[in-house]
Amino acid sequence: MKFLYIDVKKRKIVAVFQNAKGDNLFLSKDEVIEQKIKHQKLSSWQMIQHCDDALEAMNDYKPPKRWWKFW
Repeated sequence: MKFLYIDVKKRKIVAVFQNAKGDNLFLSKDEVIEQKIKHQKLSSWQMIQHCDDALEAMNDYKPPKRWWKFW
């Protein structure tokens, strides 16, 4: 799997991964952490790096402020 980008689905932040078949998978933060732990046991260093990139991008995301809540 390869990390592509983060997205918002049903008002939640998800990481978009693409598997070898070309299918896109939408994983929440908890699912990304589970995948990272699983791949650490398997010593899949490339996937661990993709998970780290996804987690970093998800932590850096800040939702835009609502324009009607300016006071």
